[in-house]
Amino acid sequence: MADAAYKATVKEAREDVSKIDFETRLLVSLFLRLKDESETAQILIFSSYLEHSVRLLLKSRLHHLDSAKEDEAIFGSNGPLNTFGNRISLSYQLGLISPQQKKKLDSFRKVRNEFAHRAFKVKLSDNNIAELFKVIDYNLLETLKPMRESIVTVTMSDALLPDDAITQEQEFLCNLALLAEKTFTELLVIPTAIAFRVHPKDVAGTHEEGPRVVNDLHHALAETLFNLLVRPDAFEQFE
Repeated sequence: MADAAYKATVKEAREDVSKIDFETRLLVSLFLRLKDESETAQILIFSSYLEHSVRLLLKSRLHHLDSAKEDEAIFGSNGPLNTFGNRISLSYQLGLISPQQKKKLDSFRKVRNEFAHRAFKVKLSDNNIAELFKVIDYNLLETLKPMRESIVTVTMSDALLPDDAITQEQEFLCNLALLAEKTFTELLVIPTAIAFRVHPKDVAGTHEEGPRVVNDLHHALAETLFNLLVRPDAFEQFE
């Protein structure tokens, strides 16, 4: 009985998450654009996207933002959630993001500040920036293993660059995509898990059974990584 009741509650929680209106496809289009931008533009454009998306996800959990005045009172220049740092801190203190994700977000925020204050004078290869990005490392090669294994057709088996051919810039962009996807997934799943008193992993579920918006986000991440790492000559045989 208890197991059946828990499964029923998990199902309700997944349905609740699926009601959240969140545009997952922006992740794909954003990184297609970032590929051709300078390092400074990559950081600042991605930061704007990340901050805006976090704001939207937090707003989806608030109950009385019925007017521009109320929105301004929370997210405006004098509001408690007026900065990205404040939004990260509150999310963490409420248990809406994990300690590991907060650490990565704080590290990226420091990177963003460096590029914002010294635009075009700072590089990803600078020692202090490289050290900050070590915190945001999601172990890309391990992340790619399931994707490589899922490409089973002969024509697509070599579509992705081999591990040793992935450039530092490509790895950097992939880690930014992973930072966004992991942050959004936690902010979609954990608040509902808390409200329904179930485990976040059970709410996220598998690709087949999880909430639609979470599954769409996973698919958007996979497409983004593929676009960033596809071999330039992968489709020449079809021309």
